Amino acid sequence: MERATWLGNDMTHYLQYHENFDINDLKELIKLVMDEIHSIEQKRHYIANIESKYKKK
Repeated sequence: MERATWLGNDMTHYLQYHENFDINDLKELIKLVMDEIHSIEQKRHYIANIESKYKKK
């Protein structure tokens, strides 16, 4: 996530520190972060679902 922040900041400034990366790299990093967040939320939901079914017994 830190790298996405670096590249996002680079895109807003005239002087870029990470010239070998472009907007496509930023888009890819954002997608990776979104996928990770989605995965974490799916795991939480799955665990909560299992725990609620276990408690019913």
